[in-house]
Amino acid sequence: MKKSIINLALAIFFALSFSTISYAQVTKSDVEKIITLQETSLDEISKVFIKNIKVFFESGNSKYVLYKYENLKISLTETGFIFKGKAVEFFPFSCIKQLTISEKGLTIDLLD
Repeated sequence: MKKSIINLALAIFFALSFSTISYAQVTKSDVEKIITLQETSLDEISKVFIKNIKVFFESGNSKYVLYKYENLKISLTETGFIFKGKAVEFFPFSCIKQLTISEKGLTIDLLD
């Protein structure tokens, strides 16, 4: 009886601990710091690559693709990036796994 109570307690503990694990989130200050360290600005970035965009087809299949954007106006909000080109798109920081800023480019790797 005592052993089953201990096993039940351990099962509850592990279930709760795994459910509370979350990803660290990119913040506006992180992005601003990376831009400063790279000695560039959002106005100087001419190419943006977005990884892991899931595209769905009429057949019901889907795949992850890499999108390339050029000649965008990029702005930051407290919660994400706004890209303005032919359309306006918003990418929240909560969806970003990795961010790479080079002299003239930005690569955003989205969470799966």
